[in-house]
Amino acid sequence: MSTENNVHTMPVPDKDGESPPAYSDSYIATFVGHVPLMAWCEFERCTVNAIDTRLSKGIWQAGVHVIKPEGGKRMVNLKAAKRWLEGKRSRRG
Repeated sequence: MSTENNVHTMPVPDKDGESPPAYSDSYIATFVGHVPLMAWCEFERCTVNAIDTRLSKGIWQAGVHVIKPEGGKRMVNLKAAKRWLEGKRSRRG
């Protein structure tokens, strides 16, 4: 099966036998650093409305956590979202 033009194929486990991150359909996220907003929502099990609420309340920042390229769909910055998740976890105790 050819995967040249299909970035949504399931990647092969790495040399340690670990599976790729759950938030990504492919390794493209590791190169780009961003995933589509809907992919992030699936990973976090939240809604787009929850993301919009975070943005409107200032919990997340447009241009930092979420970007929208000209002519494209909104994307979540994986590094910024990871920092937010880690901070959220540390506040729980």
